[in-house]
Amino acid sequence: MGHNNPTKYFMNVEQVHHPLTEVTEERDLGVLVTNDLKPSMQCAQAAKKAMSILGLIRRLRQWMHGTSGYCSTVMYDLILNIASKCGLHI
Repeated sequence: MGHNNPTKYFMNVEQVHHPLTEVTEERDLGVLVTNDLKPSMQCAQAAKKAMSILGLIRRLRQWMHGTSGYCSTVMYDLILNIASKCGLHI
């Protein structure tokens, strides 16, 4: 019960104490959990992925603007449909 003494945790397996190591972050079920339980790392990774997908959509839209034909129209309609389902307004 001293001051500033770190708490050590052990796991008891077959009457043997195994020390548990401290980690700063761990991915569990696809969610990044940090030792301070703040979602900032998870949010930053999600934002980075979302921005890369938006960039891909933007580049594809620019490419299709320069092309013509049935294929580009179908792709454009597909992109708009996906974006609207995700709540994006392109």
